Amino acid sequence: HAVALTARLGGLWAAFIGALFWLAPTQVMSIFGNVEPHVVAHAVLFLHFLAFSGVFLAMGLAFTGGLQGAGQTTVPMVIAILTQIVLLLGACQLFVSFGGLNAEKVWISILICHLGRLVFTYSIFRTDSWAHKKIELAH
Repeated sequence: HAVALTARLGGLWAAFIGALFWLAPTQVMSIFGNVEPHVVAHAVLFLHFLAFSGVFLAMGLAFTGGLQGAGQTTVPMVIAILTQIVLLLGACQLFVSFGGLNAEKVWISILICHLGRLVFTYSIFRTDSWAHKKIELAH
């Protein structure tokens, strides 16, 4: 139950930060002192994607940490490879194949990757099979 609670709390915090990114992106950018219109325009778009992507990532990492803490390290590794290589690079390749890749499409790919990581990890977490793994400690 602790992992699910942590995922919810992480999701809530990420949603709060995401709301700031969505509602006040130029103010967030002003913290860094860059006011060039071209940079700010790209940053605002990125922060709008990150407003959602951050929620998926925070929750997915909480479930990943729960699995790893229970000794289940292979499944999170496979999920990381699937999402970071297959989903992320696959989505980018699809965009290249159908009209070109730009910053916005890369951010869409990252959003898909983070959502995929959450869905895959939560699916494994729900099975409860990870909780019964026997861990042997060396003496």
